[in-house]
Amino acid sequence: MQKPKDGQRKLIYYRHTSFYCTSQILHFLQIEEHKVIIVGLDNAGKTTILYQFSMNEVVHTSPTIGSNVEEIVINNTRFLMWDIGGQESLRSSWNTYYTNTEFVIVVVDSTDRERISVTREELYKMLAHEFQTQDRWDFIQNDSTSRNYLHK
Repeated sequence: MQKPKDGQRKLIYYRHTSFYCTSQILHFLQIEEHKVIIVGLDNAGKTTILYQFSMNEVVHTSPTIGSNVEEIVINNTRFLMWDIGGQESLRSSWNTYYTNTEFVIVVVDSTDRERISVTREELYKMLAHEFQTQDRWDFIQNDSTSRNYLHK
């Protein structure tokens, strides 16, 4: 193995120092970080909501295979937002995203009356996990401007 030149050692040292300084600055500025998951059945509007948060505009989306993730910073608070695919084949993997989650946004398509019972069953499965005791939950009824939306 070849011995590194002096310039290479300094580069490695500076990189290490830079990382240390960055973490110290973040700690000093008291920047908070939070993990958020957005769940709901397929075609409920999760990805639209994610990009509404991150870009402040509505974008055309395609079905999510797996997940989408965006980092959103608001007043020194970083939110790592995970939009998790809602297809039936992906729902069994939702629990892998629960680790270190602090906020849960559940999106319900209020015009999809035929699958509201499926939404309820998936919600009950999520509530059965221990993670909900310390987390904050929010429920978004998507498409509520439609004449056929669900009433509370």
